[in-house]
Amino acid sequence: MNTSLSPLFDHLKIQNRYLKQLILVQTLIIILALLTQSKPPIIIRETENGAIITKNYVFENKVNAIDIDLFAKTFIKRLNFIDSFAIQENIPEALSMMSKKLHTHYVNNIIKKSKISTIINQHNKTTTKVKSVDYTSSGSIIHCTIIFERDVIGFETKKLTQLIIRAEALFEIVSRSKEFPYGLQVNDYKEIRLS
Repeated sequence: MNTSLSPLFDHLKIQNRYLKQLILVQTLIIILALLTQSKPPIIIRETENGAIITKNYVFENKVNAIDIDLFAKTFIKRLNFIDSFAIQENIPEALSMMSKKLHTHYVNNIIKKSKISTIINQHNKTTTKVKSVDYTSSGSIIHCTIIFERDVIGFETKKLTQLIIRAEALFEIVSRSKEFPYGLQVNDYKEIRLS
């Protein structure tokens, strides 16, 4: 009787040895995952000229000239109350780049008065070309002057109109978060049509 259990017992020993090795490998994988989790993330910032890779997020987290330029251009392209086809996607994104006070002002005073349905029914398409972005900073406040062209194509009127606009904006440096990935928010914004 002792001889018939011997192969079964040997098979169980081999199986136990295999399971111990499997547990050891899984434990090493968990330890490796925990060790790599403590490293700062690699941040890839997209610019108009390509991508910039930030490997040391803690030390390279400060807002720089590229961030300000990209933020200003993105905000100008999003805050567009003329484009009938992109207004529903762009305006909420522009509003999310604003401070709560400016956001409330735009929602209560400008968006309600401009009537989004009227803008959509005009069937205009625009292209925006930013000509220059100049800024000066004092502390956490950045005064930015943006000059841009907005070409308006009317699909019903078959008319092409070119607007040259000068925008004055106050940006504030905030900590980077999911809500403010650029590390900036718009505190004040005004446009002046030059032509």
